[in-house]
Amino acid sequence: KIVYLYKELIGKCTASRFDTAEWGFPFTEEEITGGLGLNYSGYFGEPMPGHIHGGIDIGVGSGANAGDPGSNKGVPIHAARDGVVTAVYGIDGNGGGNRVYLQHDNGWTSWYMHMVRTAATVGQKVSRGEVIGYTGGSGSSGQGAYAEHLHFEIHQPGEVKIDPASCYNGLSRVFKNQLDA
Repeated sequence: KIVYLYKELIGKCTASRFDTAEWGFPFTEEEITGGLGLNYSGYFGEPMPGHIHGGIDIGVGSGANAGDPGSNKGVPIHAARDGVVTAVYGIDGNGGGNRVYLQHDNGWTSWYMHMVRTAATVGQKVSRGEVIGYTGGSGSSGQGAYAEHLHFEIHQPGEVKIDPASCYNGLSRVFKNQLDA
């Protein structure tokens, strides 16, 4: 019973090494280390065709072909913070593809995009760590032409985008190391 309770608490309290008191990382430590690690493919503020990248792109390795199209498909995406689902979209011509938007009690929002499928409904109250969808390549990420990933954004009140990596312990350093490699 103690081992079960410990596993239950760890899953809810320390989902990943990047978690902070305010923000939980969208992938658990098991999802990161169970595959081939964390793949960072797009950074906040990166110049993109026709716009500036407003979030970060995160993939988690899931086998020998991590980084190849299809290898990261279907990895659970977890709510980064308690909140209410304000929007769930399917593939509708918007570059975000299947996506979920959450409103948090501090007035901030978090956006999760390019899912293969969503697992949330508008008006649903979600807890930090709850599964809200699964990684995919929908929208302008290529619908399978590139490795599946999560495009993740955090917005302050007034829809001011901030670098999500700045909300997590050590994440900026990990991503910088990958970009410099």
